[in-house]
Amino acid sequence: MLAKDRSKLRFTNHALERDPTAGKYPISERQAVQCLLNGFLKEGPAPDISLANGWKFTCERVAEESDIVVAGVVVPEKLILVITGYETRQFRRRQKPNPGDDWEDEWKDEDEE
Repeated sequence: MLAKDRSKLRFTNHALERDPTAGKYPISERQAVQCLLNGFLKEGPAPDISLANGWKFTCERVAEESDIVVAGVVVPEKLILVITGYETRQFRRRQKPNPGDDWEDEWKDEDEE
């Protein structure tokens, strides 16, 4: 219920800025919310020593295009603090085909026409 109320959701800077060179691609706040609402609990909940009445957790949402992981602390009936969030696989966009591929005609350059 807390994840549905954006006013009860907080993000650390670490959660919003990820380093793709480490294989952890940044996610949007919307993706984090979707993970919290539709993902499964991977670790926890376990008592958190930094927030009073807090419970730390790791949640994961597995999808065809990417796996999203969110780790944070929930304080029941108060807030969810997202400590980190990332995609484990970068979304794979369709590449321009190699010459000779069957669907090459879909990729015409406007300058060539």
